[in-house]
Amino acid sequence: MTQRQVYLDHNATTPLHPEVAKTLAETMACFGNPSSMHAFGREARGLVEEARAKVASFIGALPEEIVFVGSGSEGNNTVLSILACPSKHCSCDRDHKSHIVTTAIEHPCIIETSQCLEDRATR
Repeated sequence: MTQRQVYLDHNATTPLHPEVAKTLAETMACFGNPSSMHAFGREARGLVEEARAKVASFIGALPEEIVFVGSGSEGNNTVLSILACPSKHCSCDRDHKSHIVTTAIEHPCIIETSQCLEDRATR
């Protein structure tokens, strides 16, 4: 009987979808800084904006609502920080007080950021 391997640690990493791997391979030749004004940077910026538009279209959002981050932890921290941001420039609903509910099995970046936000709120 052939043994079948099953990967169950998706908390650590998840295999790439074949289309994602293909797109990454195709775009790896572009090495410009998307914040630079030279041709390499403009090409990189175009790829980033194309990806932003595709993601936005896929989830029914506006491109300006899509923020790319470097990791899942950075994404979690960004979302939690925006929810708790008192600035009028953040687009959260200011008519209702935000509450963050976590559990003991949350990723450390959720627990630690939530604790930091709670500490700030009680100062």
